[in-house]
Amino acid sequence: MKDSNISLKNKIIFQLSYIHENKNNDSINMLKNMADSYDKDKKEKPDELLDEIVESNNNELNILFKKIKLNFYILEDLIKYQILKIDDERYQKIMDEKIQFPRNIDSLILIMGGYGDAFDHDIQSGLLKIIDLPFFNDLISISEINTLMIPFVANDEISLPVLKKDYEHFSTVVKYLACDILGINTDFTTDSIYEDHV
Repeated sequence: MKDSNISLKNKIIFQLSYIHENKNNDSINMLKNMADSYDKDKKEKPDELLDEIVESNNNELNILFKKIKLNFYILEDLIKYQILKIDDERYQKIMDEKIQFPRNIDSLILIMGGYGDAFDHDIQSGLLKIIDLPFFNDLISISEINTLMIPFVANDEISLPVLKKDYEHFSTVVKYLACDILGINTDFTTDSIYEDHV
């Protein structure tokens, strides 16, 4: 596997670890010190979200909104990672392109069709399962909110228990898909990582 894809894989693992294991500031600093060329087109970067999530003045709803955004960054990186596994010049060009997670099945089919060799049946099913979640539209809309606007949007009109339940389900589905694509176990430990032979 190319160094760029190994670096992308490690970045995704750190993000997953943070979300699911509430990693401390050392893990966050490690993430921020990694090569971050993959996010050059994003206005808000995952490491900036991590900083904001750990700030003490954030309430639970604000943190949940930011974790939703981070999950979508992970999904975008997973798609890029999967495409980069194919040793073909056309596929490798995705390194310099912006990936945005599709809002609907038609957009997802365009990506999977355009890079057909990168997506086997299991990965296609996993991505379709995410878009097919009954609350997907709400979550992707939240992910598109500018971080600075979250305190104004995340208010008492939103049911925290309902959003929390939807987020936990969504986050778990993303985690299992990521573990499948990255070839790791759900504990994210170094011992669980095996080298891809692509």
